[in-house]
Amino acid sequence: MIIGSLWFFDTLLAFVSSLILFYVLSFYIRSNRLLSSRFTMALLLFSALLLIQNVAAIGVYMLLSQKYAADVALPLTFLQTIETFGIGTLAWLVRQ
Repeated sequence: MIIGSLWFFDTLLAFVSSLILFYVLSFYIRSNRLLSSRFTMALLLFSALLLIQNVAAIGVYMLLSQKYAADVALPLTFLQTIETFGIGTLAWLVRQ
């Protein structure tokens, strides 16, 4: 299975986002154990759903790479890059 470089970059960005989200999710799990508030539970749920979405995106990118060329991958790369920077910012804020 050979995928193009943009599709590979999409998949790599989704994987990096998933790793960052796993870190954020673990932080919110620890916070929920200490605080046990509705707000931290909502943040935990949000992070878990976003992590599921990113893992699903990896599979979708792999499937799309088999049928579509770089003209489809380019806008997805742009969106995934923005998402990765946004999630990275969230992780940076969590560390503060």
